Amino acid sequence: MTNITLKMTGSQKKAAVSILAMVLVFIVFIVFIYIPMHRELDKTIAEYGSVEKEISDIKNAAGKDKSLDEIIAALKKRLTELENKFPAKEEQILSDLSDRAKDLKIDLINMTPDKKRLVTGIDCAALNKKGCVLQEMAITMNMRTDFRTFAGFMKSLKENFPFYIKLDSAHLVRLAGSDRHPMLDIEVKLHAYLISQN
Repeated sequence: MTNITLKMTGSQKKAAVSILAMVLVFIVFIVFIYIPMHRELDKTIAEYGSVEKEISDIKNAAGKDKSLDEIIAALKKRLTELENKFPAKEEQILSDLSDRAKDLKIDLINMTPDKKRLVTGIDCAALNKKGCVLQEMAITMNMRTDFRTFAGFMKSLKENFPFYIKLDSAHLVRLAGSDRHPMLDIEVKLHAYLISQN
């Protein structure tokens, strides 16, 4: 067997070391500079796309031809409306329910609020109210009216009642001797929600 040995001259050794150094610098550049910068660029592009989408969603929600100031004002107004859906005092809800029944000439026999109970798992800070808790209060309303008026009452609660309430049940009993516009004894159970200091 023949032994082959390569002999390199001094200038060839310098060239080999230079090439090796350039390869090493290239690898260091790729691993420590190019790849991290490329990842950062991808992250920045994704973040930009996300922010652009949020702006687009806000503009779509508020109206395409509005300025940023108008959009912010509209969003603040909507936030205030949502905050006001959860009053601090039960009297506000009871008074509005009673007024709504009177406006429709419903004979409100009685209205009984139950004890408030704490609603867990909801952070009131999301409603911009720090140090507060969300409470649920059951309300039973006994009334006498015809079906059409009762339906109007329920529709008004759903469409434009100033506070957030949830209907639990309605029990209707037709009164004897009222054929043309039958009168009903009605028991309505609903839940109202309040925010109070913790």
